[in-house]
Amino acid sequence: MNKICRIVLVVLIIPIAVYVSALSAMDQETAPRLNRPVAANNEFAFDIYRKMAAPGKNLFISPLSMVTAFSMVYAGSRGVTAREFEKVFHFKVTGEDMARDWSALMEDMNTRAKGGAYRLDSANRVWIGKNVTPVDTFIDVMKKYYDAGLKQLDFAGKPEESRAAINKWVAKNTNDKITGLVPEGAITKATNLVLTNAVYFLGTWERPFDDKATARADFFVTPAVKKEVDMMKSFGHFKYFENNELQAVSLPYKNKDGRGDGLSMIVLLPKGRAGIAGLEKKLTIDNWKKWNTRLEKNEVSVYLPRFEVTSFASLAEVLRQMGMKTAFTPRADFSGMAPGVAISEAFHKAYVKVNEKGTEAAAATAVIMVKANGGKKFTFRADHPFMFAICDNGTGAILFIGRVEDPGK
Repeated sequence: MNKICRIVLVVLIIPIAVYVSALSAMDQETAPRLNRPVAANNEFAFDIYRKMAAPGKNLFISPLSMVTAFSMVYAGSRGVTAREFEKVFHFKVTGEDMARDWSALMEDMNTRAKGGAYRLDSANRVWIGKNVTPVDTFIDVMKKYYDAGLKQLDFAGKPEESRAAINKWVAKNTNDKITGLVPEGAITKATNLVLTNAVYFLGTWERPFDDKATARADFFVTPAVKKEVDMMKSFGHFKYFENNELQAVSLPYKNKDGRGDGLSMIVLLPKGRAGIAGLEKKLTIDNWKKWNTRLEKNEVSVYLPRFEVTSFASLAEVLRQMGMKTAFTPRADFSGMAPGVAISEAFHKAYVKVNEKGTEAAAATAVIMVKANGGKKFTFRADHPFMFAICDNGTGAILFIGRVEDPGK
């Protein structure tokens, strides 16, 4: 069950977005500032999900963690390199305005999580080599908008000790769910800076599944192959939608005062047991918004397998394919961060565990910089491959997204 699904790619993680009605209730100044980063995050989420999803493989990623880490790197980019960031990550504003928008989104989500029934933590850090002098304005942006602590490491003299320090910080900020993010050999004498983000989520269901109702049941890995899994069951009023192609259900996490602006897991189940590939092709912003707006409270019997997924990915090649042509080459322009640096590699790792009580999820991203050179009753039985996303109801931002082809892996 705790088997790691390794995906070494040509890019990274699955995001899904929804523009929730709560945004319309915000004041006219605040709403655009949150809408822009949410739109960027969700569009990137779909792009990277399509790149990373592979037949027969489970997948779990955090577009929120990825975009956060790369928006920090973007703050130091200039010229053609900056334009590539804006295209790949769908940034709606440029320069410091992007950092300001992203800060507003994170502050909004963190504020609503404080004192609530769920836990949502996010942390950033910039690791600086001894012989590197970052540009002052870059450091100012990191502190002002990302609350990013700065730590000096001896990359050249003690590369493995430096790697251990980064991985220890990541583990601490993900409740020890993300370990070994930066692999052996990734930190070298040429490393100048490393930028990291960590996200941790722990939530209990608003309507927990009954432990006693969980039973062994068939899960169709393919239309012809099935295996027994622990299938959870719940019955009640859930937001639900279906059409000829799919069923969708929103499973809310417990929130303070019973407000509806917390987090939910939205599960998308294709109607056919072999339909996940076709569903993934329809993953667009427009369809996602349409499906979400059609979710309505209904009586639903929900069957969902327990599952646990860990995914690891190297992002460099994927991002190159998505359009970041210069950032990983000596032609990179990060003169707003430090002179003569480029991205050598980027790593992402994410973990999720879903059971009767709720969900625990964590993710981390590291970017390594080196010298350049209605009334009806429904049944929702997830007994074949499905997709899911953990979304912030207050803004519509997709925090995590994934797929389950085999909950027993």
